[in-house]
Amino acid sequence: MRQYLVTKAGWPGVRQVTRALELTDARSCSPRETTLRLIWRLDAGLPAPRCNWPVADADGRFIGSPDLLCEEVGVVGEYDGAEHRTRRRQRDDVRRDDLFRRVGLEPFRVVGADLEDVPLVVDRMRAAVARALASSTPRTWRVKRAPGPVR
Repeated sequence: MRQYLVTKAGWPGVRQVTRALELTDARSCSPRETTLRLIWRLDAGLPAPRCNWPVADADGRFIGSPDLLCEEVGVVGEYDGAEHRTRRRQRDDVRRDDLFRRVGLEPFRVVGADLEDVPLVVDRMRAAVARALASSTPRTWRVKRAPGPVR
């Protein structure tokens, strides 16, 4: 699409399509994750995150693939849909948040109804960034160089 747009310079809408392409991420796994990422970028004005990128501890043990990972500020973001409401999934989510914190990443979570309140989500994101920047926990996480296709 980007190559095609080069041949159409000056056409109506080319700038908008080019901007939209800059905001895409092939690793985004759901419309709600995409909404979360767009709030991160457009409403909160934060640096571009990686989507569903595998994160490991310093010894290479896999911790998880958060919906959003912003290495620059040390934050991971998760959208929790209905499948996160089970007892086991909630336990696993809390455990994973603890593991992220131990390697110097500050997590935040949103649920479906939160996405209808953009100022709330932006506040949550910025609070996580502030905690991450104030944290004295060493940043010891690792990310895979080229993780391949999602799921």
